[in-house]
Amino acid sequence: MTIKLVIPWFVLGHAVFNGLLMLLFFCQGWLGHVIRRKRMNNTPVPLAVVRRHRQSGPVLALFGMVGFLAGLVIVAIDRGKIAEYPLHLSTGLAIVLSLSAAYLISRRIREHNSTYRRLHRIFGIIALCLYPVQIVLGLSIML
Repeated sequence: MTIKLVIPWFVLGHAVFNGLLMLLFFCQGWLGHVIRRKRMNNTPVPLAVVRRHRQSGPVLALFGMVGFLAGLVIVAIDRGKIAEYPLHLSTGLAIVLSLSAAYLISRRIREHNSTYRRLHRIFGIIALCLYPVQIVLGLSIML
């Protein structure tokens, strides 16, 4: 069996993995929204929500990078060059950079209304806005 026969399965796996990851990121964004809303209203923030947001965030960011690298490898094997789909590539890179920025900034959040908290939110929203665009671009490549 040649590698060209399994490439479509890798593409499908890449699409399913990143589609599920997008849904998990939207859940993560919802948790962040709940935390922010509670903080803005000066009400107690549920510790379970904060714990889940803090524990799953780095893991999801790592999975996002793995999904991006998997896409690079699949295109490099299938097409011979990674820039075969430049719009999909650049959107994926923008997602990875925004996830990386959100993660790195989150390590610096200390005080209640810090600039880091605001930047973390902005980069998270950027990633959430780019994910559906990336899914549509990916589907247009697959179909």
